[in-house]
Amino acid sequence: MITTVIRKRKVISWKRRFLIETILEDEKIIMRKSEIIFGINVPLDETYVTDNRAAIKLETLWTFKLLGFTLN
Repeated sequence: MITTVIRKRKVISWKRRFLIETILEDEKIIMRKSEIIFGINVPLDETYVTDNRAAIKLETLWTFKLLGFTLN
């Protein structure tokens, strides 16, 4: 399965990891680290999500945050 790579409100490329600025403690998020993926130097402050369900949830929350919606 392929998930999107999102950084600074833009889709950079497609790959098997999901970069997002939101951090949720209760989701399956692995540690932050610097890495070069497909020629992109990923800074230390990026977060990687390996579980696709968590990635979809984070993408939804991130989109709602950009649009100004809140989920109660």
